Amino acid sequence: MSRVWRNVPHVVRGIIGRLIDREGGYVDDPDDPGGATNMGITFDTLQTWRQAPITKEDVKNLERNEAEQIYFQFYWEPLNLHYIMNNWWFKEFIFDWSVHSYQKNTIRQVQRYLGVNVCRQNHHQLFIITKSLR
Repeated sequence: MSRVWRNVPHVVRGIIGRLIDREGGYVDDPDDPGGATNMGITFDTLQTWRQAPITKEDVKNLERNEAEQIYFQFYWEPLNLHYIMNNWWFKEFIFDWSVHSYQKNTIRQVQRYLGVNVCRQNHHQLFIITKSLR
């Protein structure tokens, strides 16, 4: 277990855990561009995380704790969700959106949806908007 993961607040662990529960177990659907996937973690994501070649068997044997760490470091952290006050339902919404939209431009998409002027890394404006959602 990474030192960073040990210090993650329980509420964040709960959000990540609920996402993993929704994602389910191992699948290898030939029609899914993600290929072999377990708990929502694709073959490519796991290989990037481990920084080494892997097999489908590695994906199948992925443990929940490792999946939690991947979601935290690859999805939660890059979104800088700590800027969104204590609005946990909104953080969970953005996190889920990021995972399912492959994280690309999630903050910009959310800003457009909320009617906030879109600019690069404009987490401060997103923070201001969410104050009114509390």
